[in-house]
Amino acid sequence: MSNQPPENARAAQVIPWKRLEAYTPPRHTGTVNHRLLDGSVTEEEFNIVHGAIEFGGEAEAHFHNRSVQFLHLLSGSCRVTLDDNTEELTAGDSLYIPAGIRHRVEVTSPEGITLINVYHPALAADDILA
Repeated sequence: MSNQPPENARAAQVIPWKRLEAYTPPRHTGTVNHRLLDGSVTEEEFNIVHGAIEFGGEAEAHFHNRSVQFLHLLSGSCRVTLDDNTEELTAGDSLYIPAGIRHRVEVTSPEGITLINVYHPALAADDILA
């Protein structure tokens, strides 16, 4: 085993928060997202998104054909409907959502929620389906 990085190693990158563009994904209300790590950096292997959803906002029912989703709730509380099951999440909880599972997120805390989402492969705009 070598103590040298592989020849195909890519350069490390600092990603300043102030340079990240805010956006609202399709089928979401009261939501502001920032791509912490864009899929283009990982050769579309995965991407990481920081999200904030205000009280009264939601991720409407949708699913992803290709991407699995890992959600980690940083603050607040929410109700997540997964097909026919409902889960209550509070800060510190995580949730794995396989591709093809219809899911909806409703904010239940007055202060809203903040969360981290990891998608594999990187979530494409055409993979947010009703």
